[in-house]
Amino acid sequence: MKKIFNYVALVVLFASNISSSNAQIIARSKCLWVSSKGYWVIETNIHAKKNSTVRYYTNDHVLVHTEYVQNKKMNLKDREVKIRLKEDLEAALNQWENMQESAYIKETISSGLQ
Repeated sequence: MKKIFNYVALVVLFASNISSSNAQIIARSKCLWVSSKGYWVIETNIHAKKNSTVRYYTNDHVLVHTEYVQNKKMNLKDREVKIRLKEDLEAALNQWENMQESAYIKETISSGLQ
């Protein structure tokens, strides 16, 4: 009887972990500051907390843009800061995609002329 109870308790515990992890994934995708196009990373020196480096990446982990923020402490607990970072990310990604397109067009034209 005790073995059956332990087995049932283990199954219930395992099932609750699966459902909670799915809920976290769903909740993360509904955040206003999470972009579907890419992500950002902030690097801050512990000795100079008002100077930060923000790097923007595509979902394929390609570095798109690097921005240096000086004399301003970035509070990542603030929702507005995260939303602004998302907007900057999407602007950088749009600019990068346009540069990729124009480079492809130039390459196509130059190879057609030769």
